[in-house]
Amino acid sequence: MPLWEAGNTRVFCMFDYATHKDFGSGDRICYHGVMDAFRNPKLAASVYAMQGEEKLVLEVSSMMDIGDYPASNIKDFFVFTNADSVKLYKNDAFVKEYSESEFKALAHGPLRIDDLIGDLLRGVEDYDDEAAIAIHDVLQTLKKYGYEHLPPFEMVRVAGIMRKYKLSREKLNELYGRYVGNWGGEARVWRFDAIKDGEVVASKELKPSARLYLDVKTSARILKEGDTYDMAAIRVRVIDEDNNLAPYAQIPLFYEASGEIEVVGPKVSVAEGGMTGTYVRTTGKKGTGCLKISAEGLTPVTLEFVIE
Repeated sequence: MPLWEAGNTRVFCMFDYATHKDFGSGDRICYHGVMDAFRNPKLAASVYAMQGEEKLVLEVSSMMDIGDYPASNIKDFFVFTNADSVKLYKNDAFVKEYSESEFKALAHGPLRIDDLIGDLLRGVEDYDDEAAIAIHDVLQTLKKYGYEHLPPFEMVRVAGIMRKYKLSREKLNELYGRYVGNWGGEARVWRFDAIKDGEVVASKELKPSARLYLDVKTSARILKEGDTYDMAAIRVRVIDEDNNLAPYAQIPLFYEASGEIEVVGPKVSVAEGGMTGTYVRTTGKKGTGCLKISAEGLTPVTLEFVIE
């Protein structure tokens, strides 16, 4: 059976590519690749990368921004890693450690993150174990259904827990705002620590960003003129100060070449999913060349090339 016909699988090519009219994107681009047309890896590439052992992988499928979710309620998401486990922290307070994946057929399956409260009711709120477990259950239930859509049997159960632990509606609202919804409240800093052989081997921190930057890479800095011209691929990501991709930064980027190179890809492109790029080529002469990449409000980046 071809891969693209297997169940719900949609990944059947490595890269996005230009194609024909029968694609809903409207721009005649097939976006089925695990990398974009400029070879920037998408999130899906992490599922493949984490099956190897040579390079550590740690990627998170959510930016943890509450504004991305209805009622500021962050739903289940996944962490992609080939580490032994991942420890989650909120504002430096330990939440929970995740190690078991539901995807047993994979050497390293994605870890579903379905609990952002974890041990915080013990460590931060100082409830005893029994109360922490019960109140944690109430908050998880409210996260699942919302206040306005609790099934009748859940309403009765939640009310019973509130009575038992003398939990007023005002206090429950306070806890809900602190651990489930936090609109307009204190900014949260989430940290994911990858654990291998008992040691922290990588960390990823997600928090509201203060500034964006251009992260630019090229496939080659030294280009060689021979029987024909030489080329280099330029890959651009819009990132925050913690090197996290800014997927909603649909920012136009401008490419300006000087010296003995010229742009042969787009001279203006928009960052789709926070990523884009272009291509440059030699012009038949030895020497040097520069490519300036700029965007409004961001610090420009200049790449220098040597043409031999």
